[in-house]
Amino acid sequence: MIAHAAEALDVGTLEEHELDALASAGAWYFKYHGRMIAEKADDRSAVAIAQRDDFHDLHAALWKLGVRLALPDGLAPRR
Repeated sequence: MIAHAAEALDVGTLEEHELDALASAGAWYFKYHGRMIAEKADDRSAVAIAQRDDFHDLHAALWKLGVRLALPDGLAPRR
């Protein structure tokens, strides 16, 4: 995983089909892992908090790409 993807990639160089592929892959991951993340909604461990933060970041990024997915039941919106 790239720590700072924005520094490693010029998003403006992506072709439309490449952006579509990223959005599709992100949506698949979001749907597949959403329930697992939501099941740990009350977990206050550092790992669970980091996973929720990353999941919320993915949700925000997908929204910016035009992918409208609801947060899984049990997972509160980011504060």
